[in-house]
Amino acid sequence: MAPRALRSRRGERLVLALALGGCVVWGPARAGHADDLTFTARVDKTTVELGTPIQLTLTLDGDLESVQQLPTVTLPEGFEVAAHQQTSSVVVKQGAAHQSVTLIYQLVPQRAGTFALGPFTLQRKGGAIPTQAIQITVEKPALPPSLGSSGPRYSL
Repeated sequence: MAPRALRSRRGERLVLALALGGCVVWGPARAGHADDLTFTARVDKTTVELGTPIQLTLTLDGDLESVQQLPTVTLPEGFEVAAHQQTSSVVVKQGAAHQSVTLIYQLVPQRAGTFALGPFTLQRKGGAIPTQAIQITVEKPALPPSLGSSGPRYSL
């Protein structure tokens, strides 16, 4: 749906846009400046044991009007998405709107090794914004302690 221009009581031009997964965004209309948009990727840990979840967070921050679609997350073989969450916010301060969308993924590694998450790419009018790849090391878990000869023995 194309943005619709409305007027506020003060005569400001406001924009209502249904974009970014159904998120409704209100804010002062402005020209799309690519320099006003940042896209970042981060994880909560870079070394984990096999089966331990990792939180991947992708954040879009700034002028979201130029965003054509949310980034597609392609994971290396050996990772599963256990959960996915999307949040969005608009903060209006002294007449200026600041917009943000955060995509959070709980990833569970299924095999040991060193993997690269990303780079992830955001498509926007005028080009694309890539993130840096993030290196993840997945280690085999330590073996559980074995029972020694001093442990209890049972016989049937």
